[in-house]
Amino acid sequence: MNTLKQRAESFENDVESCLVDKHGLLMSALNMETMRPFAKAYFKDKSIHLYPDANWDDFSDFIAYENVGMCTGAYLAAMTHKYNVKKSTDALKKAEKINFL
Repeated sequence: MNTLKQRAESFENDVESCLVDKHGLLMSALNMETMRPFAKAYFKDKSIHLYPDANWDDFSDFIAYENVGMCTGAYLAAMTHKYNVKKSTDALKKAEKINFL
């Protein structure tokens, strides 16, 4: 069984490698099969009833950043707390590169 420290390190690695985009924002949804944003046509034939008249060809762009503020803020807070507790320069570097809107 993994320790809490191991799970936290694994989670941080996943966030850094899959969720942080080139602008320093954290995407809020990924295709779990590819661990990347959904392809443009992924939702084209899906039944999405939120907005029946919308063009869902572009839903992949929306869903990737649908909760960007909360995800980015939560990760920034986590890295800030980690730095405050452990004086981890790694956490400080991660916090500094986050682009909080």
